[in-house]
Amino acid sequence: RSDGPQTFEWCCKHQNGNLFWVEISIRIAAFGAGEVVLSTIRDVTERKRTQEQITHVARHDGLTGLPNRAVFLEAMQQSIARARRDVKGFAVLCLDLDHFKDVNDTLGHPVGDLLLQAVAERLLASVREVDTAARFGGDEFAIIAADIREPEDAAVLAETLLKAISEPFVIQGDEIRTGTSVGIAVY
Repeated sequence: RSDGPQTFEWCCKHQNGNLFWVEISIRIAAFGAGEVVLSTIRDVTERKRTQEQITHVARHDGLTGLPNRAVFLEAMQQSIARARRDVKGFAVLCLDLDHFKDVNDTLGHPVGDLLLQAVAERLLASVREVDTAARFGGDEFAIIAADIREPEDAAVLAETLLKAISEPFVIQGDEIRTGTSVGIAVY
């Protein structure tokens, strides 16, 4: 009452189980000799969905859906803080596809895009949920391997990634073989 009118958002659950968002405005108003509570409820589900889509687009690569450089840097700052607090290390692996330009030049950019998407899928399948895989642009990817105990753990992950990417990709009937260069830094 002392703060005046109040407006807030609330996530609700429909009887069918679907979630939806509402914006609720409440204020106290004089009515005759007394007071009443006036409330307005407005469905803002579409606005919330649009905001989520905008946030996703701003923080993820449009082609692969992987987190972008900004999200990666945030995850690295969190990993540094966690490593200082828990005395656990982490590793950063930077990957660059070998001869990717040749794929674009010979098979075309649409095939190159499909290859990048397939590489992203294999990277995600090769890392743990606590790790962060990101695309920096072009054919550059990076991974934060969280909570590693020994530097050798990063080397094992690098070998797993190299093996996953060296397996042939079949894209639009063409078998594409590519390798990757990997750099590793351990914190």
